[in-house]
Amino acid sequence: MLAHMSSGILWTGGLAASFVTCRCDPWPWSSMAADPNMADEDTSSGTTMRNALFRLLKLPPRLLYAVGLGSLYGRMVLLLTTTGRKTGKPRITPLQYEQVNGVFVVGSARGAVADWYRNVVADPLVEVRVRRSRFIGIAETCTDPARITDFLELRLERHPRLVGRILRFRGVPADPTRPQLEAYASRLAIVTITPQ
Repeated sequence: MLAHMSSGILWTGGLAASFVTCRCDPWPWSSMAADPNMADEDTSSGTTMRNALFRLLKLPPRLLYAVGLGSLYGRMVLLLTTTGRKTGKPRITPLQYEQVNGVFVVGSARGAVADWYRNVVADPLVEVRVRRSRFIGIAETCTDPARITDFLELRLERHPRLVGRILRFRGVPADPTRPQLEAYASRLAIVTITPQ
């Protein structure tokens, strides 16, 4: 299934994958609305409310890591810190992941338009917090539907109920055929992170 993949993949499924990048500050609950320089985020009408909701949903993982409980929460979620492509400021995004052969893989349900993904394209040097460890890594982007489908099959194998629910939420059968997964994968993107 993953024979042609030399690295692992991390995936953000369902709502978690739709998160926009939030600001990196010492306290995850601090207000970002007061900062007029949030140039890395889309603030057009229609997306402002969604962005605020996703920012709120990202607080629990950041808070758990901040108080030292990352080892409990880190079984499925890591914190990816990218550099904002416009501001140069650190941006933290909680993402579901898979680890394959020492490489971490994360995915973007919003494809290549997600803010955190575009930040990785601009600067592939990232920081990752997973469980009790923290490391610098090099991120490699991928939009190849075949590789993404391989990753989705791995996720289905490892987490059938969770990934099945995410797929159903996205309009894909919980037990999809490969062509169905490939059609879905054509809208997605993944990032492999190799620790340095």
